[in-house]
Amino acid sequence: MMPALKKVTFSKGGIHPPERKDLVDSSRYSIFPNPQELLIPLNQHLGAPSKVIVEARAEVQALQKIAEPAGFVSVSVHTPLAGKIKSISHRDLLGSLGDAVQITVTPDQPPLLDFCAESPAPDLAHLTSEDILACVKEAGLVGMGGAAFPTHVKLSPPKETSVETVILNGAECEPYLTADDCLMQNFPHKVVYGLLLMLKAVSAKKGIIALEDNKSAAAKKLAAVVADFPNLSVVLAKTKYPQGAEKQLVHAVLNRIIPLGKLPAHVGVLVQNVATAAALYEAVQFKLPLVRRIVTVSGGAVAKPQNVLAPVGVSGKELLEFCGGAKEEIAAIVYGGPMMGKSTHRIGTPVTKGTSGILYLTAAEVHTYVERECLRCGNCHRVCPMGLVPNEVMNYMKYGQYDKVEDALACIECGTCVYACPAHKRLTQWCRLAKYEWRRREAKKQGKE
Repeated sequence: MMPALKKVTFSKGGIHPPERKDLVDSSRYSIFPNPQELLIPLNQHLGAPSKVIVEARAEVQALQKIAEPAGFVSVSVHTPLAGKIKSISHRDLLGSLGDAVQITVTPDQPPLLDFCAESPAPDLAHLTSEDILACVKEAGLVGMGGAAFPTHVKLSPPKETSVETVILNGAECEPYLTADDCLMQNFPHKVVYGLLLMLKAVSAKKGIIALEDNKSAAAKKLAAVVADFPNLSVVLAKTKYPQGAEKQLVHAVLNRIIPLGKLPAHVGVLVQNVATAAALYEAVQFKLPLVRRIVTVSGGAVAKPQNVLAPVGVSGKELLEFCGGAKEEIAAIVYGGPMMGKSTHRIGTPVTKGTSGILYLTAAEVHTYVERECLRCGNCHRVCPMGLVPNEVMNYMKYGQYDKVEDALACIECGTCVYACPAHKRLTQWCRLAKYEWRRREAKKQGKE
């Protein structure tokens, strides 16, 4: 059964940047050979950094836990491969300071575990929500769409809420990225079974997999699998950025508005990434921790752009070399997508659980502009999916009118305003600063600073 032809979308704003997804064959992925070394950060998720439980010079086995949660909003960390701990040191990775475990990988060991070709259905009748949550915690699962929020926390919604619908986010609306598309095309059963486990975990009745309409091959394969489950469906959304943003996806699919400061659970919804669902299935069915993921390695500077199944901790430099190296001079390196990803000058920055892609961009792809005076054209307001007026936030901040920037708390930092601004104002950065300043001042009023 094919998804309904009716295509949904959110109502406010949005943009259509060049997709650039055709640089990569989204139907295929390569398996990265075992590297000589891994650098595994302990702060690769939102929340408290994990607490290391191994010591320098210790031997570790493949899939062994090397760090445990340091609180409820924290996760376990495992090593993908066997080796010896070379060091445990403080590192600056993508602007985040924290400890990282450096491992010298044992040579001649079995290669990185591929996705299991067999995907038996989970035994839902003999699984409780507590069983599923225990597997999720032990596996160290996080949201794999980029935010890397601990999955067990998301599967534990506030007690005053009731989740009736789980939406799997397969929109992958950022340009260049096709890792989720690749996963859905190759392993639709894992995605669907992961969704069923999520429904069980939160006692929800309905499951929806939402994709943008530029992923027709994945939609067909998922639709064939969900046809066996009357409470599941596949929904196509129009290709528009930021279709995959949580608030926008819930509005597009269910026509529900998530109030400011509230969670999707407050409107009866849980949103998870499709890769997170597949990883959850593997955690429950095979007791596998989250130690590898599909990463899109792309950009005009890459000789052979492709999706790669890579271990957590492998360096971006090695991934680039695996993809044929750089065919042109690299002007920028971005981890994630070009709209919301993080740029770095460190080519050796490692892959983490939330790394959906690494982009090596040329000067032709990286547009450098000089800021001009605001034209008051209104473009930033027209494209903002939250209906904000970013240039007003910028001006309030510039002139110290901090009591007027509360609206900026609704900003999802998607970057649409910056993309559309003819004066090339750094509006997203101003909104981010406004949110920080507002919260700092509110905390000070309450004596928390």
